[in-house]
Amino acid sequence: MVFIERITTEDILKVHEIQKLGFEKLYRKYGDKESPYNETSEDFLRKFNRPNNYMFLVKNYKESIGYIRVVTTDQRDQARIAPIVILPEYENLGLGKKVMQLVEMEFNTVKEWHLETILQESRLIHFYTQMGYKQENITPIQNGMDEVSFIKFF
Repeated sequence: MVFIERITTEDILKVHEIQKLGFEKLYRKYGDKESPYNETSEDFLRKFNRPNNYMFLVKNYKESIGYIRVVTTDQRDQARIAPIVILPEYENLGLGKKVMQLVEMEFNTVKEWHLETILQESRLIHFYTQMGYKQENITPIQNGMDEVSFIKFF
């Protein structure tokens, strides 16, 4: 069983550690200097202090297995997911799908969802497409790495 739980300022170091572990493989593969993997704890804290909704992904009521950040408009009718992170040992277990459903229920006033991912990561493209997201724009990041934006309407 997986659920979402609000993150507090006291959790910042734990969340930053999850981010590093979750993005390490992509950073090693692409070497992207702008990767969340390279974000310092100070940078992360600054981002956390903006109007956001950070939530742990919790398994079996005790184990934090990742986190998700949802940024909503003031009217809470549009939102951006940036990022969703699941620790590598919990990937490909169907937990991401459940988390996305929980987040959509939690933010049930949102009618338009946005997110970005790496175009070359076919597993991620497939996941978001399965979740009902439609590809929009592609932006080159560096040689062999492009960012693709997705949108989903309710």
